[in-house]
Amino acid sequence: MYIITFYSFKGGVGRSLALANVGAHLALTGRRVLLVDFDLEAPGLDTFSKLGPNKNTRGVVDFVRDYIQTGKAPRASEYAYECPAFAEKGGSLLVMPAGTKHQPSYESRLCSIDWQKLYSEQHGYLLFEDLKFQWARDIKPDYVLVDSRTGYTDVAGICTRQLPDAVVILFFPTEQNLSGLADIVSGIRDEAAGARKKAIQLHFVTSNVPDLDDEDQILEKRIARFKRGLGYEQLAVIHHYPSLALLNQVIFTKERPRSRLAKEYRAICWQILRYNLKDREGALSFLRTPGEPGSPDRPKDLDKALDEIAKYHSTDGEVLAHLGKVHSQLGRLDSALSFYDDAIARGFESCPALLDRARIQLESGLNDSAAASAERALALPSAQIFDVNFAVRLLLRLEPSRLQELPSSPALKALSPPERLTIAQELQTRRDVLPIEEAILRQSFPEIFNNTSLGPNPPFNLEKTQLTLCLIGQRRFVEAMNLISSALPVPADLNVVDAFNYGMALWGNSGRKPMDYFSRVVACDADSRLDGGLNPLQCASLAYWVVGNAEEARARLKEARDMLESRPQSDFSAWRYLQMPSREFRKDLDAMESMFDGAPVLPEVLAFSSDGTPHS
Repeated sequence: MYIITFYSFKGGVGRSLALANVGAHLALTGRRVLLVDFDLEAPGLDTFSKLGPNKNTRGVVDFVRDYIQTGKAPRASEYAYECPAFAEKGGSLLVMPAGTKHQPSYESRLCSIDWQKLYSEQHGYLLFEDLKFQWARDIKPDYVLVDSRTGYTDVAGICTRQLPDAVVILFFPTEQNLSGLADIVSGIRDEAAGARKKAIQLHFVTSNVPDLDDEDQILEKRIARFKRGLGYEQLAVIHHYPSLALLNQVIFTKERPRSRLAKEYRAICWQILRYNLKDREGALSFLRTPGEPGSPDRPKDLDKALDEIAKYHSTDGEVLAHLGKVHSQLGRLDSALSFYDDAIARGFESCPALLDRARIQLESGLNDSAAASAERALALPSAQIFDVNFAVRLLLRLEPSRLQELPSSPALKALSPPERLTIAQELQTRRDVLPIEEAILRQSFPEIFNNTSLGPNPPFNLEKTQLTLCLIGQRRFVEAMNLISSALPVPADLNVVDAFNYGMALWGNSGRKPMDYFSRVVACDADSRLDGGLNPLQCASLAYWVVGNAEEARARLKEARDMLESRPQSDFSAWRYLQMPSREFRKDLDAMESMFDGAPVLPEVLAFSSDGTPHS
């Protein structure tokens, strides 16, 4: 049970309207809510649309009067009634009104209560502690929302300091409100250092704000003054809402949920939820954005908050997984791993949780467990591209054999074709997993096999080129050539990428350097220098060497070396037809230079013919 008081120093700010709408939204989202009308001099919760009782129901005044007369606390549940209109999603809403105010005796009964005597001589403090106990035991609400009287009163003190876990302070930013609220807010904060050590969460809402152009910064300056005077960081805003529906006391979050006013009330609701760690959605909201150190969102005692969440939600797998994430972000790897293990044991699995668990296991030297977590993540259809990418990279590093089922995995199938292409490219780092890349490409892009006819200089096709690279990387040269063109192509009809790849595949299949296709690459480079990345420079260098232009071949090779020196990077190496890190790419450039110097070496991808016979 979480008790929230709605308080304003002056009237006219829509306090009761805000309380009714927040309470209604909580009930409509599946929570059990009790609204308590403690604005005894001007009660009215039961006059709202959807909140009225079927008959006169006794309330707070009657509860206190009955106690004074008998000396025993009455049964609180007999002073509340349920509103049937809020049970749509399993929630419920009850009202404990001020009392039977429609009867002439209400005013006299209210005036007969001496609040000071109640507390000083009649154990009033214990009465309201018992009232809270009865709410929790008999009514069992998730939330109690208390509508407090305005100004400095004994009742206001009960509502703002004894009863609540949180207080929503509503105000219109006038000097009178600021002067009055300063003492009230200070008194609420003092409870944390008082005898009860009760820290009450404060939420601030400026209400009934004109929706006007603040050209002269009047409102901005007033809000800044309130911020300094009341010491808050976060402020919710309820704008003035010119609607005749207010005359009918419509509950906007139920009856007009798409209105701007309903949205503003829901924003207050979620701000409240975030600080109620017993509420599942509140705990999840807090854990998703625990706040940076010094942020107003971050509690003073983060560890205490995390411990409370763990205690309240010890069987909730999703909450436990988010606890694991926060502990991971804090560098507490053992705790994070324990929470992730508990979450999975409770039946909750998500790709981010499994992969963060895998990362921690990897850092802890638990390689087999890390690989198992990554493989488990790929079995989930909810994976995002970055999740799949991380899982693939981790398995490539630890245990590539676990990637055999990747093409048919739910995680990969849930991705779009362009995203699957990205994952396929990750597999170009090892020759033994190229068949897996091929399977992904074939099932993701079947259309690339439907058109093998060539017009002059056909456009570059990324998917088709990717499969070509994959086939050449597997030394399946004839299949690569047939993918580029079903018939022997005229070199001049090929774009520069297809010309280079066709030349490499023909060289690998025949053992002879096809001068005409590499001449096409050289001609393209002469017309317009190939893109100056590592791979284009390497390809150009190799093509120039094949056609006998050693000077240009060495010039392009030097450019590639200089690029690696200035900015180490990985790239696709035409020497191996694999994606290589900078240190390995540098080795490939060294091998090319040896070949240029006359050493009896070939590009590694061509060192064996398609039938496995070594070339001479």
